[in-house]
Amino acid sequence: MKNLYLFLTCMFFIITVDCHAQWELVNSFKNSLGYVDCFIQHDSTLFAVNYNGIYRSIDNGKTWDSVNSGIPSGQFGFSIFTLFITGDSVLACTDTGLYVSTNDGDYWLLLNDSIIHPTTALLRYKSILLAGTADSGVYSSTDNGASWIQKDTGLYSDIHVETLFNADTALFLSSVYGESYRSTDMGAHWSQIEGLPIKGAGFYYTFAYNVGELFAGSMYGDGDVYVSSNLGQSWDTTNNNLPLDSWVNSIAVYDTIVFLGTSNGVFMTTNNGSNWIAENEGNDSSGILALGIGGGYLYAGTTGNGLLRRPLTDFTTGITEQQPVAPPLSLQITNYPNPFSSSTHIVLSSTVQSAERVSVVDVLGREIAVLSPSLQGIGSNGTPELQWSPDVGVSAGMYWIVARGKSGVASRAVMLLK
Repeated sequence: MKNLYLFLTCMFFIITVDCHAQWELVNSFKNSLGYVDCFIQHDSTLFAVNYNGIYRSIDNGKTWDSVNSGIPSGQFGFSIFTLFITGDSVLACTDTGLYVSTNDGDYWLLLNDSIIHPTTALLRYKSILLAGTADSGVYSSTDNGASWIQKDTGLYSDIHVETLFNADTALFLSSVYGESYRSTDMGAHWSQIEGLPIKGAGFYYTFAYNVGELFAGSMYGDGDVYVSSNLGQSWDTTNNNLPLDSWVNSIAVYDTIVFLGTSNGVFMTTNNGSNWIAENEGNDSSGILALGIGGGYLYAGTTGNGLLRRPLTDFTTGITEQQPVAPPLSLQITNYPNPFSSSTHIVLSSTVQSAERVSVVDVLGREIAVLSPSLQGIGSNGTPELQWSPDVGVSAGMYWIVARGKSGVASRAVMLLK
């Protein structure tokens, strides 16, 4: 009986150790990508980036397809710096300019050639879209990217912008040469940040904001992490339990948890950096280039082991469960042409009665036109068909066709050119 007890105890110990939460490799990524330096989620679609371009998954990471149509590649492959979500569109910052896709990557269009490329960073703040470049500073657009104005007051003219970030009422910028700047007037003026050391060429900061605390992680240098409780006016280091050579490449926030993606793996804190905990079981010692949250998982893009993920519930039992998303409106929207200059045809894939109201909304959420299916007839295939011909006073830029009904809302981004 004693031997049986010892046997069961040992088996329990083995099973407990073997079932310990750890990172899992997302299918097909190791061989096709190697490293992953950007990850985002758009609704239920996942995107990842490396030197082979943009990859997309519509089945929560099980399979991935290359989606680079419309983006030119260079001698050494694609140079895509980051992806950005705004409304129903995905924007891609590349060495040949800023591209937009309104169909989750099926095709990409050059948004506007008034920005001197390459475009390296993007930020949406209220009604303004800011774009950072590699050699000409920051540009601002108030019409969803149709036109741009350079915003470089306080910056030197050829600054290479690496990161753009906003926390509450302040904007933050870090350059590839180590300087960091702050703006409190929507990017019109910038002032250099005191308290974040300048550590030389190739060095920059990445930012995150959590419960009133602003984090800045240093890339290269000594890998310090800094925290500010007054929107960047003063800073303290918060490196407890971090390896001295941990370069911080990415920071992600979920609930009250802050995650660091570093050259030594993933670290997390639940107390705003008072101490950091290593979370690298199953990581195979790969450095982390990018972190992203989507579909109940924390994703980690690595330096050579593809894309990893772990359920968010692995990290704490205190995370508030996300509420289930209401089912989408059965009505779906397509339109042609898109982009367009004078008018676009809009096709609804369900009955007229599915939508109680179909309208056009601008980036500020203002309804600028109401489209009535009952007044514009039925298409040749029996589906409702509408047309939007913007008034002369409607400026170029991105807009949304929005259909509202009792079961939810459906929308589609459209690009008006002038």
